[in-house]
Amino acid sequence: MGLFIKIIGILALIPGLTIAVFGIATIGSDRLVLLSCGISLCFSGMMIICLGLIIEHIHDMKETHQRLLKLLDERYSTENE
Repeated sequence: MGLFIKIIGILALIPGLTIAVFGIATIGSDRLVLLSCGISLCFSGMMIICLGLIIEHIHDMKETHQRLLKLLDERYSTENE
């Protein structure tokens, strides 16, 4: 799930960078529009990538806690026997 979200973020980041570069290269009144759209799309892509990293980290923490609970349960059950 986290990898899928990171891919979506990268797919948003690439056009954002392209639009921002066109905004820098353009002369005229469209420059600010292209530049602001490109920067906002880049920012959105970076936020989506960070969200994917957070989701992967939380999933890894869940797996680690499940393993720890299993080990503690096994230890507790052997001590009571």
